Amino acid sequence: MAVAGDGKVPFFQARNPEYPFFRKGDLESLPMLFLDNLSSLIGILGAITMAVPGIWGGAVSEEQKTAYVSMIYERVCPGIAFSLLFGNLWYAWMAFKLSGYENRTDVTALPYGINTPVGFAVAFGVLLPLGFKFSALPPEEFADKIWYSAATGCFVSGVF
Repeated sequence: MAVAGDGKVPFFQARNPEYPFFRKGDLESLPMLFLDNLSSLIGILGAITMAVPGIWGGAVSEEQKTAYVSMIYERVCPGIAFSLLFGNLWYAWMAFKLSGYENRTDVTALPYGINTPVGFAVAFGVLLPLGFKFSALPPEEFADKIWYSAATGCFVSGVF
């Protein structure tokens, strides 16, 4: 039997018809969430595309750096966009489920965004050393190896 507050909200929970889809507070919080994520994204992309290649210096060729930066904008940025869209929709759906399960209208979705400290940790703790490790490879392979290694690391950290 379902008991409110037991933490066992069913996956397909009926919606609470009294739960509003949109409130005045959403207009206030959405720009703040957008600007927070935008500032984090600009800072992290700056570190990944400018600081990391700058630290590599002469150990990595200009062609490798160009392939690396292209990989960031062609693979990482679309992944971030998908993650933000999916994550915010997921948390909104969870709020709808909780509202129906506990028959309340005062629940809200957790704001989902970029984890800024982890972004910088990945830039300097993962991507930077990978560039030195794969510096002997041709440009496209250099960028691919960094991509595959970093994506694998992100997947493994998500599992554990």
